Amino acid sequence: CRRPHHPMITPHDYQSRALAEVAAAHAAGHRRVVVVAPPGAGKGSLAALLLAETVAAGQRALFVVHRREIVMDIAERVRALLPQQVGVILAGHDAEPHVPVQVASVQTLLAREQRPAADLVIADEAHHYKSAEWSPLLAAYPAARIVGFTATPERSDGQPLGDIFDRLVVAAHYSELIKAGHLVDCRVFQPPEALGGRI
Repeated sequence: CRRPHHPMITPHDYQSRALAEVAAAHAAGHRRVVVVAPPGAGKGSLAALLLAETVAAGQRALFVVHRREIVMDIAERVRALLPQQVGVILAGHDAEPHVPVQVASVQTLLAREQRPAADLVIADEAHHYKSAEWSPLLAAYPAARIVGFTATPERSDGQPLGDIFDRLVVAAHYSELIKAGHLVDCRVFQPPEALGGRI
């Protein structure tokens, strides 16, 4: 059957496919799923649809991002879908612990002893949760479903993500998005020589 979506967002085919794969992974017992989506693939829309589905099921959700401006942008976008159901956890903002969706700064959450209850945790920039600084946050939600989003499922230090996430879903490839007209192809120009020597 077709998954229900919020009337304010009409997902593209690849987004519907990704959401269906995440749901299937959770149904199969995979609690921590990482979704790989290139920039421009609409990770914000995917996350908003997941949040709307969670609230519709009578559950609570936490969306964690790493920059203040992203917290506010995401909160406003999700509020358009879920009016009066979204709170912000960020220094300088009043808490609204009664609402079912919380959008939080990872730094603020890590600095606080009390964290909101959540049945679903969405972790933006998921590859960072391997670090010693960020890993305690996901560890604080052992019973929750975790969905991580990243465009780069590899870390520069070579550490694997397999001990954090147990299922990988590829939302779309660059070539697919370019072919469908969602992204434009690019031409790359390179000088014949780089500073300090030849390329």
